[in-house]
Amino acid sequence: MTLFSKYEYLKQNRLSDVIRLISVLGIDDNYSFRKNDGLTKTLNGKPKSAKDWFEIATEHPEFFKFNVAGDSVVLLFRSLVKPDLNDKREPLSIDQTQKLIDQAITLHDKQIARLQKNSFLMPIITAIIASLTTGIIAYFTLKSNNESIKNIDKKVDNIVLMMKQNSNSEKDKSVKKK
Repeated sequence: MTLFSKYEYLKQNRLSDVIRLISVLGIDDNYSFRKNDGLTKTLNGKPKSAKDWFEIATEHPEFFKFNVAGDSVVLLFRSLVKPDLNDKREPLSIDQTQKLIDQAITLHDKQIARLQKNSFLMPIITAIIASLTTGIIAYFTLKSNNESIKNIDKKVDNIVLMMKQNSNSEKDKSVKKK
């Protein structure tokens, strides 16, 4: 997947995983910071586009933030809300969560557009490679043919020389007979 290494949202199933993580971290009213195991349990399994939920959070710092210890993740927007006396943060409203999901979809669409914008280079690179390959093959073919022609020329020269010698020897024989 090196082609998509700088396009995190274009990894297969990445957008759906990001949306799932935003939803859980935004709306869950029990916990604002979540551990990987808790996310796996709440989301009924591991993500489809990464080895765990922390990898997704790491690759998308535009939405997610880790605590100081690095063992829990929180939605960046939710981390800006001041905690109450019980050290809990209020969950986001459905509208706020939907806006974050819309933002993720927009980022996904922009990465697709950027990839398509840069894809015009592929036919040009292909044409250059094909031209170079054709040129190299033609060069070696002509070089090989040139050597073959030289060999044929030598053989023809030998045949012509032999014919001249035969002709001269026949002339000599006819002169001797007279």
